Amino acid sequence: MRQPGGLLVILLAAALSVLAPAGACAQEQWLTPTLGQLQLRADFRETYYPNERVRQQGTELKIFEERVGLSFPIWQNATDELSFSGSVRY
Repeated sequence: MRQPGGLLVILLAAALSVLAPAGACAQEQWLTPTLGQLQLRADFRETYYPNERVRQQGTELKIFEERVGLSFPIWQNATDELSFSGSVRY
């Protein structure tokens, strides 16, 4: 038989999080955003999985993936900003 204690703890934790939310520094940036400070950002990733036999199919699986991403500001000032962001995966 299942005890109702686990459900009670979840309900109390949910009620407590609604009634007494903790201050979060990360959320404050959305309330008072600072605009006009976008920077160039680029990244390159590689993922490699070596040959592995596939069970009951008589074949092998090998994956080599590369990903390139770029993000940069096109126009920005103290109240507005416009940027380009894109990535390619192959």
